[in-house]
Amino acid sequence: MKHVWKVLALTLVLSLGVYIAERRKSESQAFVTRNSYGEGTKTEEYRLSIPGVMEEEAFEFDIEEQEYTEKEIQKVFRQVMDKLDELVPGENESFNRIEKDLNLVTEVEGYPVQIQWQMDTYTAIDLSGKIACVDLGFAGDIVRCTGAGRWFLSKCRFRFSYKTY
Repeated sequence: MKHVWKVLALTLVLSLGVYIAERRKSESQAFVTRNSYGEGTKTEEYRLSIPGVMEEEAFEFDIEEQEYTEKEIQKVFRQVMDKLDELVPGENESFNRIEKDLNLVTEVEGYPVQIQWQMDTYTAIDLSGKIACVDLGFAGDIVRCTGAGRWFLSKCRFRFSYKTY
C-alpha cells in the first residue's frame, strides 16, 4: 500500500510539474530538458516528499533524446543528400568522370544519419569506395551506387550514378 501512495504521489507531482511548465512557458525548474537529436538518453534523479504521507525519496528517470518529426527528418535527409553530393566524389571533379577513389562515408558530420552503400556491380569500385580494377575494360562504364540512410525507423535512399575511367 505504501508503494501505491508513492506512485500516486509521484504521478501527481510530475503532472503538476508539467502543468506548471505549460502555464509558465519559460525556462525554469519545472521543465525536464531532453538531450538534443543524436545525443542519446540521459538519466536524471528527482527528489520527492509529501509532508505527512512520504519522506523525501529519490527517483531516477530515463529521459529520451529529442526526436525529429517525419517532416523534419525528411529535411535532414535532403541536407545529407546535398552534403553527399560534395563528399562522395572525393578528389574527382564530378560523378561523370571517376578516376580516383570515392569517399563512401557512413555518416555525415553534424547529422544523425547512418549510411550503408551498395553498388549494382563491384567490379569497378568496392564498398569502401576504392577503385577495384584499372584498365580491365570497364572504362566509361556507368555504375549505380545506392546509399541507404537510416535514423531510427526512418529510412531513405541516396542514389548516384558514376562513370569510371
